[in-house]
Amino acid sequence: RKEAQQKGLPLLVEVGSENCMYCRKQDATTFQDPAVVALLNGQFVPLRVDGNADAEFARALRVQVYPTTVLAGPDGKVLAFLQGYVSADQLKDN
Repeated sequence: RKEAQQKGLPLLVEVGSENCMYCRKQDATTFQDPAVVALLNGQFVPLRVDGNADAEFARALRVQVYPTTVLAGPDGKVLAFLQGYVSADQLKDN
């Protein structure tokens, strides 16, 4: 969050787990799309969190499904949740 505040950019947090099939699919497709990579690196501070390893963080965000993509302002205020697998086109449209 400190980096987001310094840069004045929103956070995009992907909460998933190593054993989640849809998390791996999203990593292999959505987050490999060149347009998504450019969007995330240019307009967000992207962060990936393993919900199993950091269960307290996942609970604090009220994550119920893996993967969950959380959009938050630079101040950490949650703006939107995208639950489940999100394609590159869906992510670019949100």
